[in-house]
Amino acid sequence: MTTPDEVTVAVPRSLAAATFNALARYLADQTRTSGGALTPEARKLLHDLNSAASQPVSPTKPAGDAPATVMLGMGTVATLLGCTPQYARRLAARGEIPGAQRVGRIWLVPSTSLDAFRHERQEDPDGESGSAPPAEPR
Repeated sequence: MTTPDEVTVAVPRSLAAATFNALARYLADQTRTSGGALTPEARKLLHDLNSAASQPVSPTKPAGDAPATVMLGMGTVATLLGCTPQYARRLAARGEIPGAQRVGRIWLVPSTSLDAFRHERQEDPDGESGSAPPAEPR
């Protein structure tokens, strides 16, 4: 259970390695500058990020039988759609990618919704029905 001072942050597994590396560099600089040591909480956070980063990851499918929904950022969405991140954001903002959610300044898309959107685009690549426009070229 979290206390009022604690915050839970979900880091997509696909970003765990980059988050771990950035946080480790930052904490190393801070402890070098202050001459202090890492708190037990910081050590646990680094351990958890490192564990998540070392597990295999699929860009659109959760590992194993996990029921959790994997949320994808626009960079990953754009790569999987073969378009620019700006175009992916426009698709999300227009509601053309089902399930896309704006969280603060970023857009997140459930992997299952992206799979359905991609499947729909493959069935109708010309967008004749108007339900799935072709991807903007890079």
